[in-house]
Amino acid sequence: MAYPNIFALLRLSQDHTTVTVSGPLKDLVPSPDAPATVFAVVTQVPGADRVVPTSLMDPEPTHEARAWGQSFYGRSGTVWELSLTAADEGEFAPGWAFVQADAVTFSDAGQLVTYSWSRWSYLTDAEGELS
Repeated sequence: MAYPNIFALLRLSQDHTTVTVSGPLKDLVPSPDAPATVFAVVTQVPGADRVVPTSLMDPEPTHEARAWGQSFYGRSGTVWELSLTAADEGEFAPGWAFVQADAVTFSDAGQLVTYSWSRWSYLTDAEGELS
């Protein structure tokens, strides 16, 4: 697949604690109508204002924010969507974040089938319609 099933522009809440991750539900076999469970993880690296470690005793750099979640989709629609809240009272910043998503479904023969997508997406808290 040329593009992952994750949109490049994602909605960030005004308080910067929640990201709405979404993407098209297509190209899944055996059928685009089969139910699926979607898992997603969003991470944003430390900003430029963090202190660079100067010795092995300094704490490891950590992500500025991270969030994860899952949802079951009965596949009645064409888009999956998860609202993910930053862990550990973190906050996301408008800008780039890395998104990993996986869909899990079953084949007609009952075998587990997984799909994995990842991409850099831009988080925006701007009002208005995302396009």
